[in-house]
Parts: sequence; C-alpha cells; structure tokens
Amino acid sequence: MKHVLVLTSTFPLNENDGTNPSVKNICLELARYFKITLLLPDHRDFKMENLNNIEVIHFRYFWPRYAQRLIYEQGIVPKIKSNPLYAFQALTFVICQIIAVRKICAREKIDIILANWALPSGLAGVISSKKTVVYIHGSDLFIKNIFYKIILKIIIHRSKHIITVSKFLEKRIRSNYKIKNISTVSQGTTVKSKAKLFAQNNYLIFIGRLIKGKGVVELISAFKIISPQYRNLKLYIIGEGPQQKYFLKLAKENKNIKFFGKVPSNKVQSYLSKGKVLIFPSKLDEGLPNIILEAGISKIPIIATRSGGVREIINNQTGFLTSGRPRDMAQKIQDVLDNYQTAQKKSAKLFQLIRNQHSVSASAKKITLILNSL
Repeated sequence: MKHVLVLTSTFPLNENDGTNPSVKNICLELARYFKITLLLPDHRDFKMENLNNIEVIHFRYFWPRYAQRLIYEQGIVPKIKSNPLYAFQALTFVICQIIAVRKICAREKIDIILANWALPSGLAGVISSKKTVVYIHGSDLFIKNIFYKIILKIIIHRSKHIITVSKFLEKRIRSNYKIKNISTVSQGTTVKSKAKLFAQNNYLIFIGRLIKGKGVVELISAFKIISPQYRNLKLYIIGEGPQQKYFLKLAKENKNIKFFGKVPSNKVQSYLSKGKVLIFPSKLDEGLPNIILEAGISKIPIIATRSGGVREIINNQTGFLTSGRPRDMAQKIQDVLDNYQTAQKKSAKLFQLIRNQHSVSASAKKITLILNSL
C-alpha cells in the first residue's frame, strides 16, 4: 500500500466549522486505498475527530502560538489583503511547511505527496524531491502577482501530475504552461442515496465569500427590482468577508435581505434543502465551486453566471444561466418562481449528474488511479 502525504492549508477546525470540508472528505475516501498522513497548520482550537486511520501531524508556523492567525479563518490571500503584515506570517508558513515536509519524508517512507493548492503546499511538495501531485482549485491560478506567477510556473513544471477541478482550468493550464500531465477531477461532494425533499421556504440564498467579484452587489440590486412583486420573498446571504459592511449598507433599506455570516458546513445543507433558489452571481474565473455541487445534491434550483467551470454542469438542462446584470438576474429569478415545477425538473437532472460524476467517492477513485500510475 502506497504512503501518501497530503498537504493543505484549508481544513475544518472541528465538526461545526464553516470551512469547506472537501479536502477532509477526499482524505477519508483515499484512506481506503492508501496509507494517509495529513500535514496541517497548527491551531490551538483544532478538535477534528473521526478521521479514521489517517495520521494527522501539525506544524507550527509562528510564535507565540496564539499569534498564528493566517490559516483557518478567512484564508491566506484575504488575510494579507486585510493586513499586509500577515505577509510575514505567509513567509514563515512556507518555510515551516517545507521543513515539516522534509522531516516527515526523512522519517517515513513517503511514496507520493498530494498538495492541495499550488502555493504554499505545492511549493513544499516539489522542493521535497518526492513525487508530487498538485491539486489546483482555481483561485490559486489567477493571482495577479509577477513573483507568484514565477513560482507557480516552477511548481507546475516540477510536479509529476496536475489535478484541476474543471475542464476550464485544465484548458487554461495546458495553454499557458504547455504541459500534458494534467487531469480534471472535481473535489466532489457527499451524495446520499436519496435527497430529502422539504417544503421550500420562501427565500433565495447566496452562499460564498463576501468579496468584490462575487456578484453580491448585483444580486442585491436584482432582489430590489423583484421585491415589489414578491413581498414575502426573502434573500439570505451566508458568508463573511472584507466587503460585508459595504453589502450590509447596500441592503439596510430592505428588511427582507438577511445576513447570516459564516455558518457551520453541516448546517449549509439545511439552508439549501429548505430554500427556494440558489443564486450564484460570480463574475470571477471560478474553478468548479463546491457550493454548486452541494446545492445540486439538495435539488434546489440554481441560477448562475457563466463563470469558469460553472457552465460545465449548469446549463439550460440543469439550471438557469444569467449574464449577472441586475435586470437579467431579476428576470431569471421571476422565471424560476413563476415556473417552479420546470425548475425542479432541471434540479433533478443536475442531481443525477452530480451523483454519477461528482461524488466524493467518484473523485477519490479518479485520484487513486492517478496516484497509482506514478
């Protein structure tokens, strides 16, 4: 059995954490086929249980311990943008992760490193001189910094294989970096044998980072356009980010727009299952957002922009596409609400697509084939 060292900077602290659990779920599935050692940044509140036979190793990246604030909250890039002083912690993080990887590789027989995110984990992997597979999720490909792009190019060319979450990203990487050793495997989502159908409550829902480019401004404008026609309709905005205060200010005149902040990942399905429509208005080059997969298995109708890999599973057969402009979005919302049975039929098709091609187990089997081929 091969021994795989998994590196990541994105992992839930506990079962009630709102951090995307995709890496955790993939690790649990991969543990069926490999011996898994998981290297995570240290945090004093880490209490994740039920990791089965996975060995978890933590590394310190800053001193004193309580000052380690770069990981587990907003994410590395948003943290640095909010306070440039965090750039120093980013540097110590990279150095400490590299040291930790080298120590583990010297102590144990590691066959392959699976690095989630190109930087910092991908860099730590390729420097270790072990076979490294780098999992690129999307945002790590589009950071506009010359120094970062130079490092990214080195990481991609020194990796044994690149995995990316959508054909959109695969095509971009092939074109920009002229490589052939690349595959598309979505992060996958947990699919129950049969999704429960609840009585839909009268609310639209947005779940995501509250940052520029996610389309929240346009969504609020669209909701204001249709509010007079649907007076009992509400808009739930779930998530946090640096633009949260600005969005609250835009929405303060409309009492039917409610902000919930960050909610535990195990509560997300409850909101989705009981909601009327998920709106994904992003204008960014998205990979394949996990929230689209989670919404799909909840059988909630989805209205989304044609952003990156989103259009690979959301089309006129499985959902509703919008330009993202407020009036067009408002019209699409009205179309869904006025023809809800048709919308639910599209959701059922999306559910089948995700269950067959984008479950965690399906993704883990694809990754297993890649790792065993190296």
